[in-house]
Amino acid sequence: MRSSRPSCFFRTLCVIAALAWSVFLGTVAQGECVEDVNPFFEPDFPFVQTAVELTPTGGPKPAPRSVVVRGILLTPLGGFCVLFDQELLRVAAVWRASKDKPPVKLTSMSQVSYAEPHRKAGVDLPTPSQPPLLRNSTLPGIAVRESELLSDPRPPAPAREQGRGPLPPAFGRFEGVEIREKTALLHYRTGRTALSEWFDSEGDSLKRHLQVSKHGEPVFVSLARTENEPWLIEPDTRTARSGSLTISCKDSGATLQLAESALIARIPPSQATETFTFSYLFQAESGETTTAGPVRTNRSDSTKPARLWPETLETTGQLSAAEHHGLACDQIPLPVNNPWKRRIRPADIAFLSADKAALVTYDGDVWIVSGLEDETLQHAVWRRFASGLNEPLSIALVGNSLQVYTRNGLVRLHDRAGTGEADWYENFSDVWTQSSSSRAFPLDMAVASDGTAFLSQGGIGLGTPFAGGIARVSPDGTQVEIVSTRAREPYL
Repeated sequence: MRSSRPSCFFRTLCVIAALAWSVFLGTVAQGECVEDVNPFFEPDFPFVQTAVELTPTGGPKPAPRSVVVRGILLTPLGGFCVLFDQELLRVAAVWRASKDKPPVKLTSMSQVSYAEPHRKAGVDLPTPSQPPLLRNSTLPGIAVRESELLSDPRPPAPAREQGRGPLPPAFGRFEGVEIREKTALLHYRTGRTALSEWFDSEGDSLKRHLQVSKHGEPVFVSLARTENEPWLIEPDTRTARSGSLTISCKDSGATLQLAESALIARIPPSQATETFTFSYLFQAESGETTTAGPVRTNRSDSTKPARLWPETLETTGQLSAAEHHGLACDQIPLPVNNPWKRRIRPADIAFLSADKAALVTYDGDVWIVSGLEDETLQHAVWRRFASGLNEPLSIALVGNSLQVYTRNGLVRLHDRAGTGEADWYENFSDVWTQSSSSRAFPLDMAVASDGTAFLSQGGIGLGTPFAGGIARVSPDGTQVEIVSTRAREPYL
């Protein structure tokens, strides 16, 4: 909106109104045109944040209902899908990817409405689109003491709720996701030991690579749990079998051992950084190995990888698209026709300068638009900056970093390689409890001048203390305090 020659303030209002207008027009224009967009899960992007419900397995003692509230889905890895639990630092499940189906059933709000914008989600959560080959118990995946893998140290969840929040900081913490070439590296720590983890495949085996920094005490990694098939460990203690699953680690030093129903790898102390590879070989009931798809490009040590989305797009604005009460609204079209056929449904905007802004979409993308200072708005230049975020509705510039409020927490986006795209998705803070409910949206975020973040989470009668409330997160992201409760869908 503007009067005649817009000041910076009025130009800001102009851009907000113009983008909002573009959202409306874009939604109407796209309507139900499913054929105009590619699938929600992009095969060339290596991870997506999402909640996933793992249904109980069969047998005399079926496992209870389990929801990975803050999941990181690695898709697809040579024909495998790997679900990593950000809160418990564990591989929660592995299943076979399908050429004809998405990796999970599209049931969350952003997923189910992606191709059909007017479709609403129910109460169900996404589930694997194929039967899991591996489904682990809801227990920590890594620790500095073996006994710590056998119980969950977090407070119990309220009735009908699965959200329990992250592990205690002294136990471990998820640090973030690094994009290197087309591989997602997961970074986390247990105690004071830093670890990096990534996956690929070789033939019929899923390869789990674990890089462990120097550490003065052993590190224990939960590899797999079975309820109905016993583990048989070979004499060299580097290969174990249970039913149709064989796990091996040929790297010197690491050994396999049992703790209750869990197969655990013991990594001895080391004064150097070491990398271990664990091979998961899945066999069909006939004893024949199933065939994996092509191997995704493995982790690269390139210091400046190529951009995932090299194209830039340009749209032409329309001055005075609408006028009312002496104010004019200029329209800046969205890059709806983009090479990736990606749906663009903006949720929030953060201005980086008078000429540049960041736009976050409900589908988990961040776009950068420049050219806003041009009085004619003839050359608005768009480029993709990030993707894979879990139903974000808020974005803000904090210091020199873009901070996005998602179901997985506050994610700070960094372009460390200087490619113009985010390559470090920092888990700045996830200290509060995210409800497992499909209606517990990360609704709004306001950031104070000192970096304190105020967050609101959807409620509608949910059980966690944070649902339907407003929380204050400290500037360093380590402390959280509830300041308001009992709202339905609070905005700040």
